[in-house]
Amino acid sequence: MKKLIISLFSIFTIALVNAQEVKNLVYDANAEVRKVGDFTGIDVSGAITVYLSQGNTNAVAISAEGGDKSKVITQVKNGVLHIYTESGFWNKWNWTDKKIKAYVTLANLNKIVLSGASSLNVVDAVKSNQLKLTATGASVVKGGFNVGELNIDLSGASNATLKGQVNNLKIEVSGASVLKGYDLTASNCEASASGASNIRVNVEKAFTKLEASGASTIRYKGNPVIQNIESSGASSIKKEDK
Repeated sequence: MKKLIISLFSIFTIALVNAQEVKNLVYDANAEVRKVGDFTGIDVSGAITVYLSQGNTNAVAISAEGGDKSKVITQVKNGVLHIYTESGFWNKWNWTDKKIKAYVTLANLNKIVLSGASSLNVVDAVKSNQLKLTATGASVVKGGFNVGELNIDLSGASNATLKGQVNNLKIEVSGASVLKGYDLTASNCEASASGASNIRVNVEKAFTKLEASGASTIRYKGNPVIQNIESSGASSIKKEDK
């Protein structure tokens, strides 16, 4: 599987695409295209799964299996697309066996905020000069990022599985959050882990700062120069040889 193509205008999602041909075409009959203004950031709140892709224009579609799509709000404020549900939505809907999906395409991206058990799946890899990624409250991020400067902040048992290339990477992980980033290669990195959090990262040139506290762990691949390192409590910082 090499890439996933999402056509918001024909409301098709195409999954399991290899390098030669498109397979397993899936029609999302529940999807509804939304009219929104221009945006360069996305803020998602609640148990919503977002499929994010980069394209020439901005577009948004919402799918709510078995639910009322009108209760899923898509609103642009100060250049940021906010996706959330109306107050009390989950109390009126048995969401345990239902799913809300958002299909988002945008040309430029500089901000991602996830909260309240939301989930983000990045289609192919996002390219950006500078990007801030924040995930809280058991939110999940998966995908590729080719970014000049990437700032990652995970808290509250959030989980990120990332790949790609970054020039300058800054990581702050707390609570019981986890960053799986052995496939995310950074030239330079500053990493901080606290609580019972966990960082895995691949760094080529230098760690400008390595800091672990509580019961947190940091594991890294590569042969970077470590300029500043500090470990306290039951935390540990180690190079991964394998």
